[in-house]
Amino acid sequence: MHDYVASFYGGYDQEIGRRARLRHVPVKVVAVGAASLMLLGLVAADVAALESPPAVVRVTSVEWYAPGGILLNTSGGFSVRPSTAVAFTLSCSSLCLPWVGANASSPFQVESFAVTYAGIQYTNLTVKAPAGSYSGPLSIFLQWALVPSGAVSGTAR
Repeated sequence: MHDYVASFYGGYDQEIGRRARLRHVPVKVVAVGAASLMLLGLVAADVAALESPPAVVRVTSVEWYAPGGILLNTSGGFSVRPSTAVAFTLSCSSLCLPWVGANASSPFQVESFAVTYAGIQYTNLTVKAPAGSYSGPLSIFLQWALVPSGAVSGTAR
């Protein structure tokens, strides 16, 4: 159909040529391209994971010390994520020492300390793991008010 207004303005309706033909991309080419991009993304993620492994705090053993470097108890190690709070209990059933505080070896920090008397004395301690990777022992140094001796045993929870 011819537009009379268009012919007045120079016949722009007649200048439209053939419509450009769209090229057909085979489905196989699209599928191979998408699979290649996904594979490239997975490889990049694996390489990034290998370059920066997640930080882990590995404690080889937990050692409880009385003043003067007297070893009271040693228990097995554990692994936690950085900056995790870990609770420990040291129990005593005969001639227990009146603990008044505790310190932990660096890079650990003591978050809480409490002594409970319920037939057996329980020394409860919570330490915060370091913010980065660590591998080695955790030493807990107890502080007391008097100097009696007693039988002690400890566990980590």
